[in-house]
Amino acid sequence: MKRINDYFTSNTSATSAKKNCTQFDAVENKNSSPSDCVTKEIRENDSSDDDHDNYSDITSNLDYINTSSDDIDDCESEDAIDEASDITSVPTSSQSVKIVKQVPGPNDISQTLDDGPKQPRLVCYPKTKFGKRMRHFSSKWFDSYNWLEYSIIDNSAFCFPCRFFARNKDKPIFISVGFKNWKNALDQNSGLRKHNNSEEHMISNTMWMSYLDMKTLGNLSVASLINEGHKKLVLENQNYIKMIGRTLLYTAIQGIAQRGDNEEESCANRGNFIELLNLIGDISNEFKSKSKTLPNNAKYTSPQIQNEMFSIFNKMIRNKIIDELQKCQHFSIIFDETKDITKVEQLSVVLRYYLDGIVYERFMGFKAAQSLTASSLFQYIKEILSVHNVDILKCVAQTYDGASVMSGKNNGVQTLFRQEVPQAIYVHCYNHRLNLVVSDVCKNIPTVKMFFDIVENLYVFVSGSNIHSKFMEIQTIMKYRPAVELKRICLTRWTAQVFACLALKKGLSPLLVLLNKLIFEKGDRAAESKGLLHLIDFDFVFNLIIFCDILQTLKTTSDYLQNVKAEMAESLVIISSIITTFKTMRTDETENNNSNFNKMYIDAINICKENNISIPNEHNKKKRTKKSLKNLNSTYLLRIVL
Repeated sequence: MKRINDYFTSNTSATSAKKNCTQFDAVENKNSSPSDCVTKEIRENDSSDDDHDNYSDITSNLDYINTSSDDIDDCESEDAIDEASDITSVPTSSQSVKIVKQVPGPNDISQTLDDGPKQPRLVCYPKTKFGKRMRHFSSKWFDSYNWLEYSIIDNSAFCFPCRFFARNKDKPIFISVGFKNWKNALDQNSGLRKHNNSEEHMISNTMWMSYLDMKTLGNLSVASLINEGHKKLVLENQNYIKMIGRTLLYTAIQGIAQRGDNEEESCANRGNFIELLNLIGDISNEFKSKSKTLPNNAKYTSPQIQNEMFSIFNKMIRNKIIDELQKCQHFSIIFDETKDITKVEQLSVVLRYYLDGIVYERFMGFKAAQSLTASSLFQYIKEILSVHNVDILKCVAQTYDGASVMSGKNNGVQTLFRQEVPQAIYVHCYNHRLNLVVSDVCKNIPTVKMFFDIVENLYVFVSGSNIHSKFMEIQTIMKYRPAVELKRICLTRWTAQVFACLALKKGLSPLLVLLNKLIFEKGDRAAESKGLLHLIDFDFVFNLIIFCDILQTLKTTSDYLQNVKAEMAESLVIISSIITTFKTMRTDETENNNSNFNKMYIDAINICKENNISIPNEHNKKKRTKKSLKNLNSTYLLRIVL
């Protein structure tokens, strides 16, 4: 505030008295007569003042400050005022002084800040011809825009705060020239609305509001109030951007699309991002008003801004990961490739490291691969690590799938990696090994392979729109809550087949009713329904019960092996418990009537009885031979499975 104080206290040199002083360009000393108007020019000699630059923008708009609540009286002196300088007077203890500066515009509108906007409400305003119609100013516009002024002399509209506070006067329409285009006065992108949403106007309006607050409070400086107004505007803008950023972050975390097919205002559904912002606007009046006041090219909701914000989020996350990697001593790399929807091979890289007692697994992003040779893949890995400023020599382990290009002992990626980083041992993904074991076993047992083929055929059959609707209708009649949806067989993750088996087990009864109904109706799908119904026999039901139990057990192990906190010792315990479970299931029911196998057999019989499925004669069953697992231990199974 030193500059403002100096403005009123610096040395001044009195100029000669001049004639014809008016109310709008002179300062009156109340203790003197109107004919004794005196002007003083204040010049600051503090060019070395450190605060000059900080307050220059604020003080440039303080030439209109009133230090008295009284109006300036008319001054009829014949002395003229020097037009090259501001007209000021130094306040003293016995004086009450006003500081006035000439402002642009005609004389019948406001000339000082205390005048306020001049808003004459006439019965009839002068009309101007636009095309074939006569148009005129409307007094209703005063109610919508409190800053609006109207000059009867010029038949034009002005902006009160911009006339006094605008720093950039390159656009003089509402400042000095006057707005007269009544035809486009209320257009969205022109006239009064465009000016009301402009940044320069909002700044000027904020300074005007701060001045009014100063007059109300009395003991606060104008500079501090204007500064507070600016801070408030900045805070509003920051909160607005934060809300947009949080909305984008929400859509990204939830994995939903940001943009819609049509984001125009007339569209009923403008996409998730815009609709979420509209919802926030309904809850927060501050956000809604801010959104409406901003011009269309500065709302920060365009696709380009969205992508830019996502890039910023990406950099923030990567920088945090890089900082953590700089602190840790070692890390391991997990690398895999997959095709995207456009059939382009995408390489994914995950880094695993230990820091401050916590194990982290951080996804470093995708990279499109032009070549899938071992040397190319290894080069891609080095590029990704280099871009993130990660020292490859800190790597102590590398994990891939069992493909020869990755795991080859002579020319595989793991071999090329170890040539540069000898301590980076190669580990075939344990969970991938487990999946391969389950997959190979199921594919090499004809009965099991046939079972899963039937499960897939049932899903495809019921997925038809007409049949699916009948399937849902039958479940409603049978009071199934919630309705069961059959699941597709997963060809890559065999432990996930448990979801298809459990869904089929729960929806078996309504499925059988559906097949019988389609056969009875003798429609186009009757023959196919009869064939599928014939395949659902006791063997199918028994396999369904067995694999619901087996796959649930294997899925628990698979989930643990994928856990970030998985440990070797605990993995051995889980494998040992699986071996014990399988041994119990293979125990002959004649020796132990409480065995798991016997329970599953009884469950299969009960389900067949409930659904009128024929049960084979027990006397015709072949005697099952007991298979021993004497030489099977946890270490051996860990080698095979993992």
